[in-house]
Amino acid sequence: MAFGPDNSEIHVVNMAELGKTKHLQRGLVPYDEPTSFLKKIKVAFCHLLRGEFYQFTSKLINNVFPKSILDYHRFWILKTERVKPRKSLDDMRIGELSKLYLCELKKLQPKEGVYERRFDKGEICFGAFVRQELVHFLWVKLDGIARTDRESFEYKVPPNEIYVYDVFTQPNYRGQSIYGRTLYHIHKLYREASDTKIDTIGVIINYENLPSIIAHERNGFRKCALVRFIRVFSHKSCKEKKIC
Repeated sequence: MAFGPDNSEIHVVNMAELGKTKHLQRGLVPYDEPTSFLKKIKVAFCHLLRGEFYQFTSKLINNVFPKSILDYHRFWILKTERVKPRKSLDDMRIGELSKLYLCELKKLQPKEGVYERRFDKGEICFGAFVRQELVHFLWVKLDGIARTDRESFEYKVPPNEIYVYDVFTQPNYRGQSIYGRTLYHIHKLYREASDTKIDTIGVIINYENLPSIIAHERNGFRKCALVRFIRVFSHKSCKEKKIC
């Protein structure tokens, strides 16, 4: 187990209530995703009128064609060799989770059968506890092929990298650097292990997910590549443009 900083006083803030204010401060106005077909098409053409050609193409393709036929996305690959977390909660503990925590995982983010399959495959899950309560978890992969949850894009994890995915934090504890502190603990754990040569953490974020990109950059991540992925039926095409 690892503990957060000893002599720092952090006030617990209900980020669920302040989330809208933070989005407005960043210029990101949250809105409800349109449900009808015509409204989705209207949103796509609004992106075109504003000159946002990628958003227009993505919205148009993904709203007109079922994902089983056509899928189009862009992703940022972000990496860091040094996590820079801000101060977190004093009474936070971080550790690796086992199948014994399945009920707690499902309580935070229900996914029927997903967590069981991951544990059976030997995938690793870390969690953060505040006052004996699981408030945050993430999954890591050290080698092989990683696949994103919602798209069929596959990422080959380099031998010196920890790939982090499927991150979730309880709404009341968001904005308190719990994710950053967990990343710091994992990075330190694997860097100090004698049988590993890991020095980098990598994540994949959707091109449009600006809040997540900003949060990772604050923790020391930088954009390393832009991936354009398209799938037509079972035929896949993936182009990666390295920027660092």
